[in-house]
Amino acid sequence: MQTVEQLENMGIDKVNAQRMLDFYGKRIGWVNGDYKVTDITYMGNNTRDVELTCIKCGRTYHKEFVNKRNKWSEMKSICPCKSEKRHEMELQAKLERQQLLKNFQEEKRVNILSRIGTKHGCYTITAVDNEDKPTKYTMICDKCGAITYTPVKSIDKTKGICNVNGCSSPIKYNESYIGRKNNYLTVIGITRLQNKHRAFACICDCGEITVIEPTMWEKGYVKSCGCKQKELLSVALKKENPVTKERLYGVYTGMKQRCYNPKCDNYHNYGGRGITLCDEWLGENGYKTFSEWAYSNGYDDTVPKGVCTIERKDVNDIYSPENCCFISIAEQQKNKRNNLYLTINGKKQIMADWQRETGLSPYSLKKLASGETKNKQKEKSTTLKVRISITLLNRLREYADTHNKTVSDVVRNAIQREITR
Repeated sequence: MQTVEQLENMGIDKVNAQRMLDFYGKRIGWVNGDYKVTDITYMGNNTRDVELTCIKCGRTYHKEFVNKRNKWSEMKSICPCKSEKRHEMELQAKLERQQLLKNFQEEKRVNILSRIGTKHGCYTITAVDNEDKPTKYTMICDKCGAITYTPVKSIDKTKGICNVNGCSSPIKYNESYIGRKNNYLTVIGITRLQNKHRAFACICDCGEITVIEPTMWEKGYVKSCGCKQKELLSVALKKENPVTKERLYGVYTGMKQRCYNPKCDNYHNYGGRGITLCDEWLGENGYKTFSEWAYSNGYDDTVPKGVCTIERKDVNDIYSPENCCFISIAEQQKNKRNNLYLTINGKKQIMADWQRETGLSPYSLKKLASGETKNKQKEKSTTLKVRISITLLNRLREYADTHNKTVSDVVRNAIQREITR
């Protein structure tokens, strides 16, 4: 920005020069869009050169500003760097998309070529038509040597069955199967079912003859005439994890759920309070250690459910051999933290036990424990109502007024004298 002396040399008096510089100083730093006014130079003839600098890229732009002709709001506000940056970003995104497409096509080409030498049905894939852009597979039948060409796109939609001269026609179960044995069944003849399908007549090791479909016999879906069903079922069950079928395993998993699963309904009463399992019950052989302790400390899986349940002696301590035992559910209820204890006639026990002993309701038991009695009911039962005539009532009132008593006192004294006579 110019000085006062420079403006005076241009023919402007000192007062106007100072006024112009004050105005320029207020305009410097003014921001309009992407540009900020960084300098103003008076050129003469009411013309000013305004220097604008982009606040994003630092690019400088000069604008001739004629007084009373140009407006400050009409100053250039958008810098080309904004469109250039957007163009650069679009170009970068386009290059990235092209690279991704190129990588995808290359990966797809490698996968296609990797299937050369593999089998597809009764064919072996031997080559492709073009290694750069493969579109078809060349395949040779392993049985008859027939060559076929299959599009790469539809290779997985075909079963790979060779139909040249019936090469891969379905297997016909004929007399050549007679004498073969699979599991406990031996083929002794060929017959037909009611739906006219071919079937095998088989003899079981137990001597029973049965008729089954050839595929069921060949794949082993039917292993016997039915005599081995229970035996085969028990073998199959033993192959599964037998531990999960044990009743005690449910007790063990129940403890772990209550202590470590926040979604368990009772987690807030166990894991939420810091109750856990001891290390020896929670390790790699945790269930084995727990089951050995349980069977040696009174657990019996033959009793009805609810008779033998695990209980912690100290409800605030963890599950461990020192703190656990087996009791019934009824005994467990006595150790609940929310039990209400009542003391009646010097004897203290939970509300449920008092109810079983007395048959009274919880409300009545609470009143007994607090020392309240049924005095009000007894007073009501001793109240006596007497019916008298109006004439007698008037005489009693006169007598009561004479002796300064109430009618009730006169009647009560008369009845008392009658009783003691």
